[in-house]
This record gives sequence, C-alpha cells and structure tokens, in this order.
Amino acid sequence: HTFDKIFNFTVGNIDDTAPTNILLSNVNLIKDQPANTLVGTLSASDVDTNTALTFSVDDTTNFKIVNGNELRTNKSITTALGNTININITASDNTNDSAPQPFTIAITTTYIAAPVIDKFTVTQGENKGPLISKDGGEVTVSASAGTGTYTWSSNDFSNTSTSKTFVFNPQS
Repeated sequence: HTFDKIFNFTVGNIDDTAPTNILLSNVNLIKDQPANTLVGTLSASDVDTNTALTFSVDDTTNFKIVNGNELRTNKSITTALGNTININITASDNTNDSAPQPFTIAITTTYIAAPVIDKFTVTQGENKGPLISKDGGEVTVSASAGTGTYTWSSNDFSNTSTSKTFVFNPQS
C-alpha cells in the first residue's frame, strides 16, 4: 500500500546572525598592577537573546576572560610593552562567532598626588613688616593636609603627621 500525505513544517527562530557591537567598559590600565587585575567588562548584542554569549581574546599572554565577560590581566603589565596594547575580542553565541573587534588598551601611570593643604598659617614675631621678614623675629609656619602622611623637606622640616607647626629663625 502506498499513500500520499502532505506535511507542513514550521521552522522556528533560527539564530543565523553572529553577535555584534562588542563593547569593553574600560580601555585604560594602570601599569604594574598584579595579575588578574580587572580591565573592563565585555558586552555584545545578539539577535538570539536566549543564548549566553562567550568572549575570547587573541592576546592570551597578557589577558584572559574570566566569569564569562570580564577582561583581566594574565600578568603584571608594564610600559616595557609600550604605552598601548592592541587586542581583538570575539563574541560567540555557540552558533556563530562575531568578527574580531579591535580594542586599544592604554597603559597609564599613576602619580602620588600632592597633598591638598586645607589650612596654612604664617605668623611672625617682632618684625610686623613684610610677610616673613628676613630681618628677625620668630616665624611660625603651620600646614595641615587631610588625613595623609607627608614628609616636608628642608633642614629642620620633617613631619609624618597630618599637621605640624614649624618654627624657624630667618637668617639675615
């Protein structure tokens, strides 16, 4: 026996589009930070929102992807590598891979900020003429700077507390 039967098939939502619009939340990295330092968080757009995205980086000597979307350092990064490092990030939805998205990571340095002096007072002893007269009298200089510890440099100006009064006698 043979018979003919017509079957109708409905093809559902098939993800045939690769992820796009890869973003990295930060592209600056302070030099000499330890391995596993967070550079930034990755995200991308994908038509199939039911599929988790995975990210990969081409420079696995210096970087790695952790927790699915965190770009972290594999080692301490120094400026010996230059002031920038070029990397490519790819996103995958387990069906299609995106085109590699280039990013430039800027290697920056930090400088210890000078203290912000919130109080500064100069008082002068006998001679009330020009401020800090070299002609005599005792001069007191005091400065306080927040909660930091600072060292003031001069012959007798050393301090490791947050405020200090310095007394000196100007020489003529």
